[in-house]
Amino acid sequence: MRWGMIPSWAKEFTSSFATFNARIETVSEKPTFRAAWSKKRRCVIPMAGYYEWKQTDDGKQPFYLTDRNVGGLVAAGLYEPWQDQLSCTMLTKPAMGALSAIHPRMPVLLNPASARRWLEDDTAAQRFLHMVEAPSIVYWPVTKAVGNPRNDKPDLCTPIDLKPASNKPGSSDA
Repeated sequence: MRWGMIPSWAKEFTSSFATFNARIETVSEKPTFRAAWSKKRRCVIPMAGYYEWKQTDDGKQPFYLTDRNVGGLVAAGLYEPWQDQLSCTMLTKPAMGALSAIHPRMPVLLNPASARRWLEDDTAAQRFLHMVEAPSIVYWPVTKAVGNPRNDKPDLCTPIDLKPASNKPGSSDA
């Protein structure tokens, strides 16, 4: 599937229609997602992990997030046919627990049982997605090179050491 939902009513592909995330609070109302939601065009999006950026004293710092036990994640998504291809979006919700220290939102992460229910169950999906508990997430700082889409190397997930604010040039311990 093409990452970033393109609504079926779009006449041509433009980046303004490619929407990578959909908020579960408003997915049923937004024109871009409304048809996929009402027609239950559900999918799961497997990933090793994902990156979030957090504002720090030294500017924005990327972090890599993954499941502590499995080493991978599955997120709830929606898909939409467009011309001769499919496009998809990832559903997000307010961040839970320690993840809220990194970013105010997070993907709707699923375990095997909740993934099956997401794909097969026709009942109150919006309420169900709010209640799904996140897996055991761990995160660590990574190189800022992840911000350049031309960089595509496995070591982008490697933890880096962050210098404490007291070690920054020009700071004092007074």
